[in-house]
Amino acid sequence: MNNIKAIFRPTIETLEARNLLAADLNIAFQNPLLFQDVNFDQFVSQIDALQVINHVNLVNDNAAPDGQVQSFFDVNGDEDVSGIDALQIINNLNGNEVTDQSVFEQMDDFVDEIQTMEDLVPADLDIISQNVVAEMEAKSVDLLAVRGDL
Repeated sequence: MNNIKAIFRPTIETLEARNLLAADLNIAFQNPLLFQDVNFDQFVSQIDALQVINHVNLVNDNAAPDGQVQSFFDVNGDEDVSGIDALQIINNLNGNEVTDQSVFEQMDDFVDEIQTMEDLVPADLDIISQNVVAEMEAKSVDLLAVRGDL
């Protein structure tokens, strides 16, 4: 066999310059520093929730307003001003801030409930099938009696 080893030497290569050419312009109606601070006074208060509620009640179109931004009504950044935005402020004030962990806990509870329901379904199906069989037997006896009368 021929023992020829290839020699690889690391080389340095210059790549082209990379520039970030993307921007998220959808947050124009969301406070970039503190999402729940609607009036940009550096505090989250009941006034912020009230401003969102008043805006929702006064404006038929829930889309984020065009033009110059006076208040940051779109708390959750979905480009839609709705009661959900006010609810997020209220939850924050009540200390019920929604986090990823709380969402996962809610999903775990939901999955547990579904599994409990799945466990109950076979027992219910057995009872239903027994009732259907008993009812069919009763009807067949009635049909045989009617047939005998004919």
